[in-house]
This record gives sequence, C-alpha cells and structure tokens, in this order.
Amino acid sequence: MVIAGGPSTVLGPVVGAALVVIIKNVVSAYIEHWVLLLGVVFVLIVMFLPDGLVPGLQRLYARWRKS
Repeated sequence: MVIAGGPSTVLGPVVGAALVVIIKNVVSAYIEHWVLLLGVVFVLIVMFLPDGLVPGLQRLYARWRKS
C-alpha cells in the first residue's frame, strides 16, 4: 500500500490503502480474480510512477500547470 501511494509522503499510504480497498470492494463484485487486477495495477504504478501515486500525480499536475 505504501509503494502504491508513495513512501515519501504522509498522504501516500492513505491513498495506497484507499486504492486497495476500493479495488477489493468494487472490482471483486464483478471479477472473481480481483487480486490479479490489483497486482497489475501495482506493476503499472511501479513502472510508470516509481515514486508512487501522490508524488507522481503532484509532478504531473505541476507540469500541466506550467503549460
């Protein structure tokens, strides 16, 4: 959960935990193998936002705001 949200922020673990809970509660109602989807989401986060969601989204927002 910390890896998904971002270990260098206070909000990161909260966002990571919320992501896991939302995926578990919402997706598990529709998909039997929701854990596989959670694993894919974690892999994508590590590949494209290696700092985590919160620092990565802050960086993307700052870049968007400059342009």
